[in-house]
Parts: sequence; C-alpha cells; structure tokens
Amino acid sequence: MDTPLDYTNLPFAIRWVGKSNADGKIKLSFQFVVPKGVLQIGNVNSNDLDLSLAAAAFEKDGKPAGNFSKDLSGVLPAETIAQLAEKGFFWDGSMQVDASATMVRFVIRDNTTGKLGSLSVPVNTP
Repeated sequence: MDTPLDYTNLPFAIRWVGKSNADGKIKLSFQFVVPKGVLQIGNVNSNDLDLSLAAAAFEKDGKPAGNFSKDLSGVLPAETIAQLAEKGFFWDGSMQVDASATMVRFVIRDNTTGKLGSLSVPVNTP
C-alpha cells in the first residue's frame, strides 16, 4: 500500500460513485472495475473466484486517514462466469476517511494467479 509505484499485472479502474460528509468524516463510495478477460476464474476443474480488494486513504503528508478491505471468494454459477466474460467485474464499496484525506490508494489481488493491480486517486475527485 505504501509504495509509490503502481502494480500493473491486473488492470482495473476505480469509478467514484459518491462523497458525503458526516461527523467530521468523509464517506467515499466507489466501484472497482476490471475489464472482461482479465480475471481467471479458478482452474480447469473449478469455478472459483478468489479476490482481495483494499484501499488506504492518506493525508497530504502521507499519514494514514482511513482504510478498507474485502475478500471475495467462492464458487460461481455458470451464468455469473458468463457475465464476467461478457462484461467484466464490477464491485461497489465504500469507506469512511478523515476529512484531511487527500489521496486513496486502491489495490486488487487475484489470489488464484497472484496478479496485483494498484492505483492512486485524489479524494477531491468525487
């Protein structure tokens, strides 16, 4: 999370969905978007999905200002696999961060292949 370099083995994008203020904190809503054909679903004999999603917010001086993590795993039905192949992967998330947050670093890992993707996004974007 702390590295300034992006991991590019697993390409993805972040779409800001919303931003709201409450009790001195900011709630950031976002969507992970992985293009079709990028994720490997299990192996030849299974329909397993195993992803780890994470984000860390930072202040201008690099101090932590919030975090988020989610592990997604399980056996997918054939129709979900077909949707992933046709449209890609979309997953909505949100996190609360300190009002002083200026940047969020997002990371995604395909635990099946070990591929990583990361990117940094300014908080003032949403």
